Amino acid sequence: MTKKQRENLLDGLRNASSIIDSMADDLTLDVDDDAVPKGKPYHYIVAWGLVMHSFGYYVSEQIVKARTQNAPEDAIYFSTESMRWVTFTDIKQRAARAQVDSYISVLTRAGA
Repeated sequence: MTKKQRENLLDGLRNASSIIDSMADDLTLDVDDDAVPKGKPYHYIVAWGLVMHSFGYYVSEQIVKARTQNAPEDAIYFSTESMRWVTFTDIKQRAARAQVDSYISVLTRAGA
């Protein structure tokens, strides 16, 4: 990957994560502002949403649920099948783990 390609990828990631983070912090989904819990950013949910190409509203709903239920910091989504939070450590596929890791490094970088 060239330097320019990497910069473009990082810019795209920053834009996508900013949109999702702002949606999670300021939902406009028929939810009363007071009902949206403030708290942890849940970067792993955002990163997993980017890996899975999830819709922003789904990622936002997962963040709100995580904040409400005080989910683990590395939660990636709530499984309705097992009725528990799936975490980053549950991911077994190396490629998916590497992708999440790369997104987390951008999301947690100062100024990202």
